[in-house]
Amino acid sequence: MGSGLINFSSSHDVGIITLNRPEARNALSTEMFNDLAEAIRSCRSPDVRAVLITGSGEAFCAGADVRQFDNRLEDGGPQGISSHLREAADGFHKHVILEIRRLEKPVVAGVNGVAAGGGFSWMLSCDLRVASESARLLMAYAGIGAAAAERYDGARRTVVRRARRHFTIFSRQPKSVWLPSCSIGME
Repeated sequence: MGSGLINFSSSHDVGIITLNRPEARNALSTEMFNDLAEAIRSCRSPDVRAVLITGSGEAFCAGADVRQFDNRLEDGGPQGISSHLREAADGFHKHVILEIRRLEKPVVAGVNGVAAGGGFSWMLSCDLRVASESARLLMAYAGIGAAAAERYDGARRTVVRRARRHFTIFSRQPKSVWLPSCSIGME
């Protein structure tokens, strides 16, 4: 898309959305939200029958770009960070997560590495998740002192409900994967 941080392509009736910040493990910056929304709108085309979401490099999506927190801390102190988190949550959940849920076609997450925080939420919003051997799933919100989607409780319930109904496919059986309110695991 315009910034080059999101790539959209189509192949054999499949729309492919790729996060393109491998140097930052595809961490989401606020600048990426408009490009993500545009890519999702492109998937509404009747020429697109299914959607694949993935990340370039060794990560699916490391969640929010916490480097932006430093700038907000310098500019506005703790209130600046709080404001940034609200802006990021609004943009991500309204223009990305909910728009993916509104697509009337199957959406597959190709998890090729870490899926943490917002990346984990994004993965759960998809209809099907296919994970490589290198996939690592992490609810990272507590690590930055935040609550997962606390302002989007209805959206979170929808994502968790869908995650429980759909099977997560791994190329090898993981030791354990914890999803909110349910677990899948093998010792």
